[in-house]
Amino acid sequence: MKFRKNKKGWVRLVEAFASVLLIGTVLILIVNQQNPKEDRIPGIVSDYEISILRNIELNETLRNSIITASASFPTDVKTQVESLIPPSLLCATALCETNELCNFSGASTGADVYAQKIFITSTLTYYHPKQLKLFCWAKT
Repeated sequence: MKFRKNKKGWVRLVEAFASVLLIGTVLILIVNQQNPKEDRIPGIVSDYEISILRNIELNETLRNSIITASASFPTDVKTQVESLIPPSLLCATALCETNELCNFSGASTGADVYAQKIFITSTLTYYHPKQLKLFCWAKT
C-alpha cells in the first residue's frame, strides 16, 4: 500500500505560521511605540542627576563645603547645582547625616519626583560623612 503525500497541507501550514509570526511582530512593534517619550524620561532625569552629583563629588572645594556645613545648605553647592540643572527640570537638594532620611515634599502635586544621592565622607583633613540628595521633576 502506497501513501500519497499531501503537499497542499504543508504549504497551508507554513502560510499559517508565517501569518501568525507577521501579525505578532506587528503587534509587538505597535505596543513598544505607544509611549516612547514617557518611558525615556526617568532615564534622562537620572542621567542629569548623576552628572550633577558627580560634578559635586569630584570638586574638592564643594566637598569641603558640604562636610563642614553645619545647619544651612552651602551656597556654593546650591549655586553649582542651579547652574547645571537643565531648563526642562526643577530640582531641590537636601543635605543630611548618613543615618537620617532625607525627605522631600516640595514638588507639584502629581509630579513624578526622581531622586539620586551621594555620600560625601571625608577630605584629607576632616571626617564628617554626609549624604547629598538631589530631587528632580519635570516642569509642567
